[in-house]
Amino acid sequence: MEQGRRLAREAVERALSLNPNLAEVYAQMGRLEITVDYDWAGANASYQRAVELEPGNPVGVRLAALSAAELGRFDEALQLAVEPLTWIRSMQRVGTTLERSSFTWGT
Repeated sequence: MEQGRRLAREAVERALSLNPNLAEVYAQMGRLEITVDYDWAGANASYQRAVELEPGNPVGVRLAALSAAELGRFDEALQLAVEPLTWIRSMQRVGTTLERSSFTWGT
């Protein structure tokens, strides 16, 4: 198990060295910081960086919201959780509108 953790950390660190602007890698780093290091503050910083880099990434947003809640920052957690829901609701409305319209794909 220790070897797996070491390999996971090496992979994340290597990915960040190749491209320090990958939101998903910061999300994975945060997971390692929580599950291996028990470093909630470090994980939170990684999740925040993931959201900064890619605000629409559901993995980063979800993990940042959970981390904020765990750290007692409930307003921040709620704000992070609500923004994607707003987007999802608007996309559902678009889908409903398209279904009700006479629009047809490819014709």
